[in-house]
Amino acid sequence: EKVTFSADGTKLLGVNTDGARFKLDSLPNDPNLLTELTKHKVDVTVLPSQESSGLGELAQSLVLPVALFGGLYFLSRRGGGQAGGPGGMGGPGGAEGFGKSKSE
Repeated sequence: EKVTFSADGTKLLGVNTDGARFKLDSLPNDPNLLTELTKHKVDVTVLPSQESSGLGELAQSLVLPVALFGGLYFLSRRGGGQAGGPGGMGGPGGAEGFGKSKSE
């Protein structure tokens, strides 16, 4: 009843009269295929080719690294002014107290 071809013409997605869907990943190189389909009153459509945008792909590839570095920056700035306080890095005494003896 309905057939949709991929833009490059190598794949086909169809729906028969019962509503069952089927998919063909490789089509035979048959020049009469289109005329046979239209002769049997099959609705034929072809998907338009998708033009990839270089800017869109660049934005998608930068989302995860930016979120990762943003999160690390947020975590490092969160306890920056509190040397050794809650949420600070280095525990009690901060980084300045690392390796010093507490025996006094």
